[in-house]
Amino acid sequence: MMTQKSELDNDRHINMTLPEFIESIGRTAFKVKFKKMPYEYMQFMYEEMILDDPRFKDSPPLHFKIEALAVLMIKSCCGKDYRETLLNNIEKFYKEQYNAPKRTKYAHIGGPY
Repeated sequence: MMTQKSELDNDRHINMTLPEFIESIGRTAFKVKFKKMPYEYMQFMYEEMILDDPRFKDSPPLHFKIEALAVLMIKSCCGKDYRETLLNNIEKFYKEQYNAPKRTKYAHIGGPY
């Protein structure tokens, strides 16, 4: 968060703006070490990316880490019914993306690698 002039006179130092929150999510995801992606098809896509571009072998790209962190947050923070519905939809999305034709496979993240 941005530093504040006076922490005694107001509570701005404990309230994030949207850009600060988004940056904190990105920085947290960057620091987390994922041994395995949360979904089977997400792991397959990551392994396929490594074959196409070996520089991703040491660490997944940031967008993969942010998506994996979002899944972990959903698993920890949401109620049971909402969590199951949302996680099933996310898993279905990755399965469809993995089975899509090569030219459209990574369209949601900027094209093929």
